[in-house]
Amino acid sequence: MKPYMLLVTLLLLVLGTTQAQQRTRDKLFPSFQQDYSALRQKENKQAAQTKDARTTREQIFTDYRPQHNTRQGSANTLKAGSAATGKNPSDVGAAEAVKTIKAREVNLPAPQTPPTQGNESERNNSPLKTAPPIITAPAKGAVPTAAPAKRSFERKKQ
Repeated sequence: MKPYMLLVTLLLLVLGTTQAQQRTRDKLFPSFQQDYSALRQKENKQAAQTKDARTTREQIFTDYRPQHNTRQGSANTLKAGSAATGKNPSDVGAAEAVKTIKAREVNLPAPQTPPTQGNESERNNSPLKTAPPIITAPAKGAVPTAAPAKRSFERKKQ
């Protein structure tokens, strides 16, 4: 009997909660039901208009009508731009391509050297010369002064 009472109590609690939510929704949004029904009607009209009795396979293979692309960067726009030049980029030779690129470049003034600062002279613009380190070669018969380091990873000789 106890499980049944618990089940009935939970059922009543859930029903009471949903009723309270609906009352709160109706108080906060008085025109909710009207808006919701208008939205449902609009969706049903759109679904009825867009629904086609034919299958996708029939639409593609029997009566194919491609969509017209009206965006600015569409393929038709690009084809029109390349038709104006008269040649495909792959048909143009390297020397001719370099000429067209240089013709498109903006003519910039010649680069100017920056003025010198204070008492610097023009000779100081070369890199600094430093003396190379002095390295002496060891003699052929010389014995190394430091003992060789023992390496722990080497095997002991037997």
